[in-house]
Formats: sequence, structure tokens, C-alpha cells
Amino acid sequence: PPAVIKSCSVPGLVAMTFDDGPFQYTSDLLDQLDRLGVKVTFFINGRNQGDLNNPLYANLVKRAHDAGHCIGSHTWTHADLTSLTAAGIRSELEQVETFMVNTFGKKPNFMRPPYGRFNDLTVQTVKEMGYAAAVLWDQDTVGEYCSSLCLEKVQATYFVACTVTDWAHPQDTTSSVQIYRNALATTNNAT
Repeated sequence: PPAVIKSCSVPGLVAMTFDDGPFQYTSDLLDQLDRLGVKVTFFINGRNQGDLNNPLYANLVKRAHDAGHCIGSHTWTHADLTSLTAAGIRSELEQVETFMVNTFGKKPNFMRPPYGRFNDLTVQTVKEMGYAAAVLWDQDTVGEYCSSLCLEKVQATYFVACTVTDWAHPQDTTSSVQIYRNALATTNNAT
């Protein structure tokens, strides 16, 4: 079956992810990442914070892809995949795949199950659809509270993924970038 990735296996590696978008603050986030020269993974929804049927949001995803960011699927409607049949899981993922193929010519290799919830049927369906992995996280930047908490937790040599609805909260785009910088500084000092 495809791997379910919960943490990095390479010491000193920092992987920053964003999910639940795109949304109105995605452009600012992309600007910040461009300034820093940082590449991240965006796990996109079709209809959640924004609607990929709206050219504004579709163009933000294309911009992220064209800038070299990895784009993965987070399902079309942010459905809890453990509550769906195999056909329902396929539908959620195929709608994102169709958008991506129509927008920049390729399907995603990775997906993130909404809420981090998956079961055997989810893993089997994702495998049948050809995904390389379902990617979870081990750090979360849920607003200012968790941002400061994450800064304390990030003292180890492993730091996998900052993830939240950063697309929806302008203060979190800045705090996520700061957490990334601190994690990178910590891992660089540890090696």
C-alpha cells in the first residue's frame, strides 16, 4: 500500500505544508515564500476556504505550482474519508485530480486526508488510485497559541510539517514562516 507518512525519517529535514486552501490570503503567503526562497507543499481543497471553480483561487494554485511548490490533494470538499465508501473517496480525489490536470497537466502524487483521519479503505483506495503517499503532520501552527508552543517543541532534529488553515488567517502566514525559520535554525545548529 502507499506509505502513510507521519514524520520525517531524515534528521534535520524541515517540510512545511499548508492545507485547506486556497483562500484570500494565499497570495500574501506565496509572496512571503518567494521572498524567502522557500518551497512548500500545498494540500488543496476544491471547495473549502475558497472554490477552485473561481478563477481567482484556481490561478493562485497555478501560481504556487509554477513557482515550484508541490501541490497535493486534500479532497474536493474536505470530507472525512472514513465516513465514505470507496466510490466516495475516489470522487473526492478525482475532482481535485481533474482540476490539476486541466490547470497544469498532472495529477498529484500525494494526498492528505482531512482531519488526519484514514482507515484501511482509505489507504486501499488511495493505493488503487496511484498515490505515492498519504501525508500527515507532527507539528501544527493552530493560531498564536500553538505557534508559540511549536517554537518550544521544535528543539529536536526532526521537524516535519507546519500545517493549518494558514490560507485563512493572515497572522498565521507570518507565524508559520517564523516557525519554519526557527525550525531550520534549530536543525542547522543540531547538525
